[in-house]
Amino acid sequence: MSLVLLFLFLFSIFLLYRSLSSTKPNLPPAPASLPFIGHLHLVDSRTPHRSFHSLSLHYGNPDSSRLILLNLPSPTLVVSTASDAELVLKTHDLAFASRPASFSEAILVNGTGQGVSFSEYGNYWRQSKKFTVVHLLGQKRVFSAPFRAAHAEEVTAMMDHIAANKGEINLSDCFYAYANGVVSHAIAGKENNAQRLRELTDDLSAILANGSLYQLAAEVFPGIGKLITKVSGLDKKFELYNRNWNQFMAEIIEDKKKTANTKEEDFLDVLLRARDDGTAGFDLTENDIIAIVRDITAAATDTTFNTLEWIMYSCLS
Repeated sequence: MSLVLLFLFLFSIFLLYRSLSSTKPNLPPAPASLPFIGHLHLVDSRTPHRSFHSLSLHYGNPDSSRLILLNLPSPTLVVSTASDAELVLKTHDLAFASRPASFSEAILVNGTGQGVSFSEYGNYWRQSKKFTVVHLLGQKRVFSAPFRAAHAEEVTAMMDHIAANKGEINLSDCFYAYANGVVSHAIAGKENNAQRLRELTDDLSAILANGSLYQLAAEVFPGIGKLITKVSGLDKKFELYNRNWNQFMAEIIEDKKKTANTKEEDFLDVLLRARDDGTAGFDLTENDIIAIVRDITAAATDTTFNTLEWIMYSCLS
């Protein structure tokens, strides 16, 4: 018995010494957290950006940056100033390039190739990102005749919709429809293809928005994440979306193989040509193309829509 007590005493001394002598990491400030859920109770799921801003003002260091560290439930760095955003997105871009794995990602990418959004940092990520910037977001593409025509068409449709609806109107919905329309035309070309691409993007946005609570629960409790997505029906919704998406992409790719158009190429044409002649700069399969188009359509729509929304907010303010 005395040997056990002696061992416990010495072990306690060792733990105390190690805790006092070890160098603590210089982490950003953080509010007090709760077991299991961390700081989730401090974030309003309807307006998380406002919650992050308020927490940064309250807990961030006013003498330097407003960086704070939250457990959501994984450690999450909240960046709320332009200078810190530049450090994260530009200066130290490589350190933040890879995204942590999530249940939504696992369900969404099931059965498809690598996309841009969820791929780890490496040659594929670098080359696919560069390829997208050059061939979809580059000046040549943006000022091309098909892109300008799609832009004019969507602006006209948005203005006609606003004029036809007298009284109050939800401009956020108008901006989203405009952004989705322009992006869909730039990626898929023909009107019927662009319309179907727009509908599928809307379906994905609805699944992500309506299932956000279940996705969050799956991330908070990863041990029962699969059970949560199954009971909530989220896995079935993603499965149906993936089936519809893959079928649509298979049909449009087959159609483009039969009717190649080198004069007015859309982004999907460029991807297929790069795959066939090996000029992409990275290994590119048909499944990869399907995943890249999915990622870029959703990402380009959201960023364009959010930018327009904030511009309107700034003008009204």
